[in-house]
Amino acid sequence: MEILRNIDINIFYFINKTCQNSFLDKVMPYITYIGGGIFVFTVAVLLLVNKDKRRRLTGILLMAGSTFIYYVVFEAIKKMVSRPRPFVTLANVHVLSKPESFSFPSAHSATVFMAAYLLSREFRKYDLLFYSLAILVALSRIYLGVHYPSDVLAGAFLGTFIGYILDRAVR
Repeated sequence: MEILRNIDINIFYFINKTCQNSFLDKVMPYITYIGGGIFVFTVAVLLLVNKDKRRRLTGILLMAGSTFIYYVVFEAIKKMVSRPRPFVTLANVHVLSKPESFSFPSAHSATVFMAAYLLSREFRKYDLLFYSLAILVALSRIYLGVHYPSDVLAGAFLGTFIGYILDRAVR
């Protein structure tokens, strides 16, 4: 277990410190916003006003899924695990944001990977774009100093899984 923890910390420092520069300091807070609930809700609302019934259904799934992720699954998991954020436990962390909740798992990563899964099912020719944005959001959470790599991997896995379950439940 100690080996995995060390790998997690080393990858964290590589992304958070070694990749640090003024351009990314300006861009990463905007990229991380894509994984937030407000952005995903906005995309969902835009799909809801679409005339295509299937696209409206995708919008409903995005809203339901992101609400479920934030207020049911992840708040419960975060409280059970109670993992402090990297900027709390590690020294010399490049911090651009200081959320007060716990670190594991990353709800931003979960939300954006759930959205990437659902949107790529609906708009297949843009799946590379959706997943590229999801990966950038996950990396931004590490760059900002608020998540370990294992937090974003767990979030990505859980978000994709929730997207899959929602998609299967209605199709």
